[in-house]
Amino acid sequence: MNQVTKKKETSAIIADLVGNDVNMGFENVSGQEDLALPFLKKLGQLSPELNKSNASYVEGAQAGMILNTVTKELFDGTKGIKIIPCYYNREYIEWAERGQGTGAPVNIHPKDSDIMTKTESRQGKEYLPSGNYVEDTRSHFVLQLDDKYNPISEALLVMKGTQRKKSKNWMSQQMMQKLPDGRSMPSFGVIYTLKTVQESNDKGTWYGWDVTKDKVVDSKETFLRAKGFYESMKKGEKKVDHGSQDSASKTETETADVPF
Repeated sequence: MNQVTKKKETSAIIADLVGNDVNMGFENVSGQEDLALPFLKKLGQLSPELNKSNASYVEGAQAGMILNTVTKELFDGTKGIKIIPCYYNREYIEWAERGQGTGAPVNIHPKDSDIMTKTESRQGKEYLPSGNYVEDTRSHFVLQLDDKYNPISEALLVMKGTQRKKSKNWMSQQMMQKLPDGRSMPSFGVIYTLKTVQESNDKGTWYGWDVTKDKVVDSKETFLRAKGFYESMKKGEKKVDHGSQDSASKTETETADVPF
């Protein structure tokens, strides 16, 4: 019996056992606040996921890989993954210095805030008089696809520090996409390939993002799922736990992703 046949038979057995018991056990899940939106994280040499003695260690993790922070799936950064950009948001996130505070953002300031006029640049960070620092954070909410272009996960891709320029270029690329009749394509109408690339300046070396266009979405089912994610984010139905993202990636951001 080959592996595919065995897998089909196992699935049939499970389906028979479940019967009408679908969705049981989730009665007290009260919407999106009880669910974690995965982050797509690029792993660097000093990321805790590479350290076997760290609680965040992920078996098989290597620098340059892409990690789904919820499923703990690892992806080859050189090969890349397929994503559809569904929604974009820019915020100024205020943090306490590492080791101080709760690990959650002190404040999240909207994109039209004047908070950056109150900061002073020191050691690659923008500090407020309080001692907290502020990060110009670009959030790309994406639908991740598998190698056969089937949707597998909604996720958040954060670009800040050295990656802000990548975010600007990608947004410009998205806005240039047109339909044959000249109308603008919705962001969720195009698939991109997300890879990691090694970058450096006189302060160090780190891994950055590389985003290139793959093709136009050619599946109605995929298009509608991506549109649904866009609509959900626009309505504010899905919440982002920036504290969980920061605890998962601050080591990389502060030591490997060297600010210009």
